[in-house]
Order: sequence, then C-alpha cells, then structure tokens
Amino acid sequence: MSFHIKDYDYNLPDERIAQSPADQRDRSRLLVYDRKSRTIKHTYFTNLTNCLNSGDVLVINNTRVIPARLLGKKQTGGKIEVFILDYQKAVIQDGFTQCECMIRSSKPPKTGTRIYFSNKEEAVVLTMPKNGQCIIQFNCDDLLSFLNQVGQTPLPPYIQRVADKKDQDRYQTIYAKNNGAIAAPTAGLHFTPQLIETIKQMGIQMVPITLHVGYGTFMPVRVQDIRKHFMHKEYIEISQDSATKIYQAKQNKQRIVAVGTTSVRALEYVYQRQETFG
Repeated sequence: MSFHIKDYDYNLPDERIAQSPADQRDRSRLLVYDRKSRTIKHTYFTNLTNCLNSGDVLVINNTRVIPARLLGKKQTGGKIEVFILDYQKAVIQDGFTQCECMIRSSKPPKTGTRIYFSNKEEAVVLTMPKNGQCIIQFNCDDLLSFLNQVGQTPLPPYIQRVADKKDQDRYQTIYAKNNGAIAAPTAGLHFTPQLIETIKQMGIQMVPITLHVGYGTFMPVRVQDIRKHFMHKEYIEISQDSATKIYQAKQNKQRIVAVGTTSVRALEYVYQRQETFG
C-alpha cells in the first residue's frame, strides 16, 4: 500500500463536478464496481436495490448539518469568517456560549476582539488563535438558534457558489437527526422516503449511528506522506440498540453495508478498539 500523495492524484475535469444537486435525490449517478468480475457499471441511485439482498444491514449516519459557517466583521471593519468546530462541547454559562472555532481573517484577531454578524449579534475572541483555532464566546444561551439566525450551510470547497436556502434541505439527509456536523455524509443524500420504504420491504434493516463530520473534511492534504496529515477530531455515537443489531448481523454472517465513508470509519474505529462489537 502506498502512502505517497501522488499515488492518489487523478484528473477530474471541472465540468464533471456538479455544482447543484439533481432535481430528484435518487436520480444522482451511481457507480457500481463488481469485485468478482472486476467490472464497472454506471447507473442511477434509484437502482441501489439491485445491489442489495434480503437480510442485509445498512448502516446509516444520522448526523445533522448545522449552519456552522458565520461571516462577520471585526471592530475595525475587517472581514472575518468563523467555523464552529466542536458544537457538542459548547459550554453555556451566564447567558453566553463558548465554543472552539476555526477563524479566517487577513490578520489573526487578538484576545478580546469583538465580532459582529449580519443581525448585529455579537461574539468575542477569548483565546489567541493557534493554527487558526480559538475559543469564541457567543452572546447567546442557545447556540443552535443563534446559528440558524446568522449562519450558513458550509458547502464543500469544490462547490464554487454561495450557499442558498435550498441547501438547508438538500445538503441534509432525509434521516438526519442529531445536530453537530459541519458537512453532510454525502453518500446518504440520495435516499428518498420511497427508496427507503422499498429497502425495508426487501427485508433489509437500516441501522443508524452518528458521526459528526468535522472540519477535517475540508482540509487539503499538504504533506507528501499521507500518514503525516493532521486530522481533526470527530464525535462518534453508537447506541446499544444499533450496536446489538450490527453485532448480531456479524454473528449471523449477514452483509453489513456501510453507507458512505463516515459510517465506515465510525465502525472501523469502534471495532478496532473492541468497544462495541465484541
């Protein structure tokens, strides 16, 4: 296995990078690789059921994307961009909320710098930025409501357009439940209620877990040896019920199909530590 970044480089023409979702979620393209025949087939996500069997267990990530991107101005009038990094560990005290954030501005803000957002909501920098990260105190006791007022959906860097109201719905899986991600588990975006109902009627279980996709998903790899790339932390939660269903499926030699890389790495992390699946 190669660990050199150049071995993972490939050409992807700009015109092949969709800037807006398909009109219907399940009409997105689906590439199917047959490991036995080593052949590739191009189809549509609505045909996913052709790849599944009765008895399979689909592990889905039910994280919900929060409007974690904030655009504001400093007291000097300079622009500043704030990304919520650790929503789960936000601390509420005396009517204020403190949270670890990533900031971008022409000059690093000093401790005590005030930030003003579009509706005059305020925040203040509490710690000196280190690698762009610092603690910011928001003038609110309900961070999610604050973000819903002034925040934006943080689209991936390969989408070269400004986020709009439609993204609040389309950049979210239909089974999103637990708030905390700053990016969507994109493989799950293409499920529809009708497709899920068909899958269940086939005798296939859909088992939810939670991995809040973190800022690391936006970070480019700048080192030649990928093992030296710094990864941001991500929050994982697997309920006892979900863990039991996955464990039983494993014992019964049923196929466990992880929907997307976020589900894969959550399962791998927990399994490698033997914390849940025995």
